[in-house]
Amino acid sequence: MMEEKRKKIDGAVLDIPGFGKVRLKTGYYYGTDRLAILVDCVDDGEPYGVLTVNIPKADLATGEILVKTWSENEALSEAARNCGLFADTGRREPTGFVYAEYWEVL
Repeated sequence: MMEEKRKKIDGAVLDIPGFGKVRLKTGYYYGTDRLAILVDCVDDGEPYGVLTVNIPKADLATGEILVKTWSENEALSEAARNCGLFADTGRREPTGFVYAEYWEVL
């Protein structure tokens, strides 16, 4: 099931307002089965950032990811939230002074 979802994410293009187009690609956090979503610039392939965050103590359900929505990821996470590949579950995981959001991969 998750492999099918990964295939939908890999290569998806998002438009980041004020920046341009980026492409999503997936991997896994080292030593886990937790999905990592990396982001590259479409025009030159250079790394743009990482949508997800790995918090080992977080209780992820099958098909869920933790998303970094603060700081430099604000525009990226907003574009990802609206692209139709993810749904915010409403759950939050504290990490320092901010909260990572639990999203379901659709």
